[in-house]
Amino acid sequence: MKILSEIAIKAFNQGSDNFGETVTGEVKSLCKREYREGTIFIDADYADWDNYYCTVMLLDDGHSCGSGVGFYVKDDVMDVCSGHIVFSIPVTDEIKKELEQAEITLC
Repeated sequence: MKILSEIAIKAFNQGSDNFGETVTGEVKSLCKREYREGTIFIDADYADWDNYYCTVMLLDDGHSCGSGVGFYVKDDVMDVCSGHIVFSIPVTDEIKKELEQAEITLC
């Protein structure tokens, strides 16, 4: 998950979830949310987008912690979220391959 890890770290560094923690360089748990019928969407604008997320690992005053980064994908465009949508990028074949490796989670 090399490319998505780099994107997640970049998004965390630029996003509003960054409160001064130190990024360790490790990114864990690429998952894809599969929504069940009747799911209530917090952000209805992304209800019909594929939703992926991972955790950027951090240190805060010597303690390990993490911050979630979201990837919303539709029509070969990916909006990247760390507190808010930080940037949008095209989905390349390499990114598609990494997204295909995601663990499925049900919501």
